[in-house]
Amino acid sequence: VYNTQSRYLRKALDSVLQQSYTKFEICIADDASSRASVRTVLEEYTQAHPNKIRVCYREENGHISKCLNSALALATGDYVVLFDHDDELPAYALQEVVSAINENPDAALLYSDEDRITANGERIDPYFKPDFSIELLREQNCISHLGVYRTKEAKEIGGFREGFEGSQDWDFALRFVEHVGVERVSHIPRVLYHWRLVPQTVSFTVETKRDAFDAGRLAVSEHITRTFGRGEGAVHGWSYSDFSKPSTFDCLIGLQNKEQAIALAGLINSCASIRKAVVFYPEESPELLIPFESVSKPIVESVGVLTLRKGIELLNCGAHDRIAIIDGVSSLSADAFNEAAGLLLTDSSIAGVGGTLLTTRGNIDNAGYVITRQSGLVPVLAGNRRGVGGYFGRGTCTQSVSAVDSRLFLFRSEYLGELTIPTGDVLNDTYAKAVMLSKESKGRLLWSPKFEGIATNRELLAEFSSEHGVGSDKFYNKNLSERGDYFFGFQKSLSC
Repeated sequence: VYNTQSRYLRKALDSVLQQSYTKFEICIADDASSRASVRTVLEEYTQAHPNKIRVCYREENGHISKCLNSALALATGDYVVLFDHDDELPAYALQEVVSAINENPDAALLYSDEDRITANGERIDPYFKPDFSIELLREQNCISHLGVYRTKEAKEIGGFREGFEGSQDWDFALRFVEHVGVERVSHIPRVLYHWRLVPQTVSFTVETKRDAFDAGRLAVSEHITRTFGRGEGAVHGWSYSDFSKPSTFDCLIGLQNKEQAIALAGLINSCASIRKAVVFYPEESPELLIPFESVSKPIVESVGVLTLRKGIELLNCGAHDRIAIIDGVSSLSADAFNEAAGLLLTDSSIAGVGGTLLTTRGNIDNAGYVITRQSGLVPVLAGNRRGVGGYFGRGTCTQSVSAVDSRLFLFRSEYLGELTIPTGDVLNDTYAKAVMLSKESKGRLLWSPKFEGIATNRELLAEFSSEHGVGSDKFYNKNLSERGDYFFGFQKSLSC
């Protein structure tokens, strides 16, 4: 707490005291507020609720990290909930958290959806979040509010660090996840937090964002160094290719025109990580192979449409090879390929990486796919301009997804049997535009906004059967529109 307006401080405290779940304590640190009204309100509430509220009055102003640590030191419960001094909780917030913990008792970090509340009480800008993706957390603080952390582990990592003010909770979340592991993070798909939008709020103006941005950049940079041992992190300003381990890829290439042939022959020559390629070409267009005559790496020619089964046979793949599919795609740069390759190699749990397909006019054909109840597989951001940020900037962030476009796709051969297509066939038996993982797979699919190319072939999506989980896309929040537009629409009536 610091110099909070009395009416907002009262609203904040009342929203916690009115929780339907009652087994909690409110741990407050006053960061040497100069407003006498702050202490007056705190003493009033402490006297009225002596068994619920504990307050530490700091002797000097230490800013938010020190203040949070003073409050954390008061905590005796199993979990701590981060709560700002002028925000509000819905009455069912803690009950939802307890229910989620009971369902997943091993969870060490839980987070919910959130919205903002204006000075006059209007709720706006809901952020309906996906299930957890460490890649997304590296690019934005997708934990934020409501953030619930196991107290023991929160204290083990030393609480909040000075020097990260403005993004201290992002730095805390990154270090916490490193400490407990990604498998112990759980998402609650309900709005359990109302973030007050007043002039002193970090998100309120461009000017007040500067310090937070610099602190966030530092937090990600140090996380990248701790995780990968090298590489310089920056918010929206670093590349997975900077710190990935060297590896080689075998390519399956489908040709359709001369422009693609020239571009992809150049890509193979310029990418040191590409070892060899199988090139599929139309029987009536053998001239498409001419650009590959100057390629210094092994090239296998195959007449007809690219199929994965045949490609794998011609490549003679091993159990731990890395495969790249580039089918009817042009204008793919070596930097884009290396970014996706670096991303795939950062974690053995990453089964594959998909990219963005652009139309010949430069708009987005798809940026991966979401799974909806009504429409099945729906392309993300289709028809939007290239580089659009979309819903809460998600269109510019590397993240976990449920399905990607198989025309531009890198994957690990050990996951080959777990890759499926909408009809339910195994991908090594046939080939389709969209690819996803089987329900039993322990792997993950990622989408990278930096991995993009122009697709000249447009294919209809295959029928998607309910047995593959229509409407259960964990990276597509159930509160978002059934239209599958992902970043833009939402339904106010669902779980808000």
